[in-house]
Amino acid sequence: MWGKIYNHYSFKCTIGGVSTSSSLVNDIHTIAYFYHWTERDILSLSIRKRKNYVELIREQIDRENGEDDDPFGKLEENEEGGL
Repeated sequence: MWGKIYNHYSFKCTIGGVSTSSSLVNDIHTIAYFYHWTERDILSLSIRKRKNYVELIREQIDRENGEDDDPFGKLEENEEGGL
């Protein structure tokens, strides 16, 4: 069964010069590493859900690294006397 899913991604398309199969492997690795989910659990997610989880992980990493200290623009608004 998983071979069919993998083959589906392999044949589906290439996005920006990167095949979706390598993107799939990266998504699986990222989600498994951070959430400790199994490959089977990750592959059971829809593509949209999987991409949403990967994006949440990236946003969290950015916040923890101080790259997004003010995600809602509150500091800027406060400096202008808004808050």
